[in-house]
Amino acid sequence: MRIAVIGATGNVGTAVLRHLNGRTEVESVLGIARRLPDTDAAPYADAQWHRADIQYSEVVPELAEALSGCDAVIHLAWLIQPNSERSLLRRVNVDGTRHVLEAAALAGVGQAVVASSV
Repeated sequence: MRIAVIGATGNVGTAVLRHLNGRTEVESVLGIARRLPDTDAAPYADAQWHRADIQYSEVVPELAEALSGCDAVIHLAWLIQPNSERSLLRRVNVDGTRHVLEAAALAGVGQAVVASSV
């Protein structure tokens, strides 16, 4: 199984990468984040990486291409701060989730897991 983890460099995403590492049913992991980590450090070294900022609709075709061949997407990219910037929170949390799910559908990904900050 090939799994994409969107928001893979956050606290929850890092924990998910650790959990997936070494599981026999997981053939490969694609980490997706707007800022790429030090890919020489664990647990990031065991994943392939793609940079994407999900808040923008232009990301959908590029993200769909990156997700091609994935069996599942785990979407963990969200913001809780700055709560004074409601439009930014909406672009990332609401629009970004829509962009991820649109890209997953275009790529033919069969399963999606979505976690929310709410």
